[in-house]
Amino acid sequence: FSGATVDFLGAHFTGKTVPFHGARFTSGKADFENTSGTCPNGLLEAVERGEPEVVVLPEQWQRAADGSGEKEAPGTSANAPDH
Repeated sequence: FSGATVDFLGAHFTGKTVPFHGARFTSGKADFENTSGTCPNGLLEAVERGEPEVVVLPEQWQRAADGSGEKEAPGTSANAPDH
């Protein structure tokens, strides 16, 4: 994903239908914020490999990504310094 905006508004993911293994999020915006269902296979790993603030995740997937069950602000990482 590079340079464009991809909006998954209203999409429902089952977790295995759309794999994101090997996806690269380098620029633009991939917006999953208003989706439902299970986080697609490989998406969280692809987000970690990609550039910051390119992918917007729904709240429930953000909690799964940081592993704490606590909400993490969109576009940030659990290790990002406070400014």
